[in-house]
Amino acid sequence: MDYISDISVGKAVRSSMAFPAVFTPCVFRDYVFIDGGTKDNLPVDVLKKMGADKIIAISFKLDEYKDDSNLLDTILRACDIFSYRDVLDSQKKSDVVIEIDIAQAKLLSIDSIDEAIKIGYDTVMKNKEKIVGVCGTPEKKNTISNVPLRCK
Repeated sequence: MDYISDISVGKAVRSSMAFPAVFTPCVFRDYVFIDGGTKDNLPVDVLKKMGADKIIAISFKLDEYKDDSNLLDTILRACDIFSYRDVLDSQKKSDVVIEIDIAQAKLLSIDSIDEAIKIGYDTVMKNKEKIVGVCGTPEKKNTISNVPLRCK
């Protein structure tokens, strides 16, 4: 598998949204991308290979099941099941693990976008002390592939 690092943020996000049968694949140079989560839903090993010394893993809570699902929800749940063991392995390799419980918001529903963003933000803010504990003070710089990152 190739990992691309010289792609615009917009194209990378669009590629990441290209979930098979829901959104069309995204073309970039000689590549045709689909959602990376279909292969690696929490790519901690990729970050380590890129030189990250601290990993903050953020993922959706995958271990709960709601029986009131439609066909698309069932397909998405199957993908969760397929990737669950790999996600757990990646979480073990991470310095901080944050699981976002988005059960009350539909992941692919436009009506739920604001709610999903709020749930994600609130969950990260609840874990702020853990994140700062791993990153150090806001003045300390961390780097991944020579890109300075600031923990705020």
